[in-house]
Amino acid sequence: MGKNRPILMALPHGVSLGDFYLPTWDERALEWHGAQIRLIQADLHCRWVQEQNDRLARAADELDAIERKLALAAVREAQEKWWQDEARKGESEMAALMDMFQKQLDARNYNRMLARVEEARKDIERDGLRIERLELLRRGVVRGRRG
Repeated sequence: MGKNRPILMALPHGVSLGDFYLPTWDERALEWHGAQIRLIQADLHCRWVQEQNDRLARAADELDAIERKLALAAVREAQEKWWQDEARKGESEMAALMDMFQKQLDARNYNRMLARVEEARKDIERDGLRIERLELLRRGVVRGRRG
């Protein structure tokens, strides 16, 4: 066997090199502190996730409240429009009723004034006919009992 030939090191089955290696106190402390740091990081991450969930929940609640307000505003607007339409319909009906009642209240005065107008019309017609007859008599066109 030569000098340059490597020495083959082999361990029996089921035995690992770690079985022969024992970590020092510093290595174990470093591993323990690393585990503690990972626990703290995991806890911080859990808290951060919880805070983000809480923040998202508040934002969702706020959006829900805004949506409810918008829906309520739309319903109120529809109701207001309906009331305005009904009021417009009622205005024409109310105006017709007011006219009817006013005519009933004014019927007595209206009938008196109508009688006066009719009397004035008859007087005007009579005067017109009398003037026309006088003119015809003056010309000599009409002969009759009075002429």
